Amino acid sequence: MLVTCAIEGVLLLVDLAEERVIGQVELEAEGSQDVVIDHDGAFAYVANSESGTVSVVEIGRMRLVRSIDAGGGPRGMALHPLADEIWVTNAETNSISIIDLESRNERVEFACGAMPVEVCFTPDGARAIVTNMQEGNVSIFDAST
Repeated sequence: MLVTCAIEGVLLLVDLAEERVIGQVELEAEGSQDVVIDHDGAFAYVANSESGTVSVVEIGRMRLVRSIDAGGGPRGMALHPLADEIWVTNAETNSISIIDLESRNERVEFACGAMPVEVCFTPDGARAIVTNMQEGNVSIFDAST
């Protein structure tokens, strides 16, 4: 299991059977929150709300690969079920960033409702649903466009 430590800026790898930490990596960031694992299980992506970045961690070696600038205040993330991309909510800039997993770069950033905090996909990957905390509503996006 991967666990973020927001104040310390650390990602922990925990062995649940042994009930102990078996690896950790300094993210060189602040406000580490959501963590998403890619389709292959090789890399973890961590939203760092205070630093405005997404950390890329190679899980097998528990090492920081890079940090990606991602809007303002990245909070929630979701792995697209069919594509090699992660959608990131940016609470401070009221936007969504799409991170391309192949290039490990932000592909696009676009407007969303006020203070988007969580994102998820429909099982077929056709739509992304985002909760907008400040407005008390959701935005629904066609994930292909």
